[in-house]
Amino acid sequence: GIRERRKSQSLPPHCLGARILLVEDNDINQQVATEILEKAGCEVTLAVDGREGVKAAQERPDYYDCILMDIQMPVLDGYGATREIRNDERLADVPVIAMTANAFSSDREQALEAGMVDHIAKPIEVRTLFDVLGQWITVPEDRRGSPSDETGTGAEPASSLPELEGIDTAASLERLGGNAELYVTLLESFVEQQGASDKAISEALSTDDHALAERVAHTVKGVAANLGMEALFKVSGELEAAIRAEDKDAIGDCQDRFA
Repeated sequence: GIRERRKSQSLPPHCLGARILLVEDNDINQQVATEILEKAGCEVTLAVDGREGVKAAQERPDYYDCILMDIQMPVLDGYGATREIRNDERLADVPVIAMTANAFSSDREQALEAGMVDHIAKPIEVRTLFDVLGQWITVPEDRRGSPSDETGTGAEPASSLPELEGIDTAASLERLGGNAELYVTLLESFVEQQGASDKAISEALSTDDHALAERVAHTVKGVAANLGMEALFKVSGELEAAIRAEDKDAIGDCQDRFA
């Protein structure tokens, strides 16, 4: 059935103080998720790939209320990591929630098959994240913390943000729960990253390291999505696909538009 979406901007009270294991390799996504969750009153532990995620979960089998699991990661992907977690009977009841940039139903089926209970589409939207967590987490009352004092998410009113060409600042800010500070930080890291990405992709391709080139394009795609950069999101996604298909013409075409 269709779930009732409360769409509230705050974490349900029964999730306050939740201990969350975040398994995510992309630094922008790590920043976004950690900032949103900590501000909402959760405690976040970060693992940067599936192998590390499994290790963290097994080291403290009774600790986490929930595991947020990225799907596409180096070393061990989210499906593989979740299967290993599910094979450990001490972790049988920990909800594992997939974070995926693809909303394909095949992804959803694979996620359920691997033992995940639900999924959140990326770029992460604060309300959806809180909604999904609300359905799967209940923190024992004695452990419930309170959200940090800054729950007025970002003191800056949205209107003080500049209108930036090619960026939907309003939608991105809305997605980040109105956290203008976080948004500006992301823009800054983006400027640093983007300058280097173009070169990194060219260099990786010149040494035939397609996996690396694809990963860099994927990272840019994730950032562009988080920041509401539609055109860049589109071209980096096409570039990622072209690299995967090793289609030289398409790669060249995308790179021209990407630079």
